[in-house]
Amino acid sequence: MSIVLAIFPMLLLVIFPFVPESHVYFLKIGQTKEAEESLVRLRGNEADYDIRGEMKTIQEEIDQNRDRGGSFIDSLSSVANRRALVAVLGTMGFHQLCGVNAVVFYVEQIFTAAETSIAPSVGAIIVVCFQCIGGFLSLKIIDRAGRKYFLILSAVGMLMGHCGLGMFFHLRKYNMGSSLGFLPIGCVIMFIVAFTLGYGNIPFMLSHELLPPELRGVGSGMAIVVAWTISFLVTYVFPIAVVHLGDYITFYILGAANAIAILFTLQFVPETRGKTLIDIQEILSR
Repeated sequence: MSIVLAIFPMLLLVIFPFVPESHVYFLKIGQTKEAEESLVRLRGNEADYDIRGEMKTIQEEIDQNRDRGGSFIDSLSSVANRRALVAVLGTMGFHQLCGVNAVVFYVEQIFTAAETSIAPSVGAIIVVCFQCIGGFLSLKIIDRAGRKYFLILSAVGMLMGHCGLGMFFHLRKYNMGSSLGFLPIGCVIMFIVAFTLGYGNIPFMLSHELLPPELRGVGSGMAIVVAWTISFLVTYVFPIAVVHLGDYITFYILGAANAIAILFTLQFVPETRGKTLIDIQEILSR
């Protein structure tokens, strides 16, 4: 299995040199021709897409941010930049605080503890299949509505999944719910599909859409550190919490984290769909 898994990073090593350089990077260093060629590879020819219009917008954003100048710390003097960074760090934090790795890594243990009629290994395979389906659906519908809409919808679905699992194990504690063997796998599937439709991908999109060029490098790095630190903590603490607090309380806590994610999105995350960085900066400055 390790040899099979090693194939994928080797494929990445072979394919990655053919990935076009960022057009934003070329524009920042004044190589307009190379930026246009990069956009053609990414977007298609000018007959299908307004490449020059996008280049003009990006150049205006770069010029505006270059006029500000200063270091990363200096950039945070702007209210819009601070709010953008808070939104990015928060959504990336909830990307893991929602409990996705706790569910995915311990899905077999969850089904074993639930004592359902479905074999834990089979349940895990079913969940992964629905994760793939959810990922495919997200590609098709991600631009049908706003980023905030899908983030909130995702958090609501994950909240319901955790609460359903919590309720099942709560009933089990009192020797009730024997006829609800379908509930754990249904709740896990609901959780996984909800995650893939929103919090599985949108936080990474927001890192690019919200952060201005002078913050994007350091800010995106900080967001990744936040996400994987929380991922480690959730994965490490989850089995300990199940033992000491009980499985149903643990799932209720994860559900509460998703409820907080909804409030955070409503309060701190601006809508970015169909807006330029300049538009978003104006919204954040209000």
